[in-house]
Amino acid sequence: MSHSTMSRAVSALETEFSVRLVSRDNHVAGLTPDGEKLYKMALELLDMARKIEDAMK
Repeated sequence: MSHSTMSRAVSALETEFSVRLVSRDNHVAGLTPDGEKLYKMALELLDMARKIEDAMK
């Protein structure tokens, strides 16, 4: 995924949830507490999707 595509996706999520997900300071980016929360929950969703897929095989 290109940098611009990723940036637009993150911006869209930030707009959707009205939160800042990534802190951008002096060319250094890191997840905010809300970004960390979203990341952890997304990993849980992906894990659940894999489990569902495996169970349906």
